[in-house]
Amino acid sequence: MQAKARKRRTVDTAPLEKPMKHWDKLSIPEKHELAAVMLEAVYVSDENGIEVKFSI
Repeated sequence: MQAKARKRRTVDTAPLEKPMKHWDKLSIPEKHELAAVMLEAVYVSDENGIEVKFSI
């Protein structure tokens, strides 16, 4: 098997810390709403793997 190097970028997680502390207490619709606010797009491909674009 051919090993594939992953691109890693640092992400400022400070804005995510408070909402994530309460994640287990949120309802499914609240989790969806929060994810919709925090995420701009998620791309999945065989060539590039998974790329997450945050909107915050």
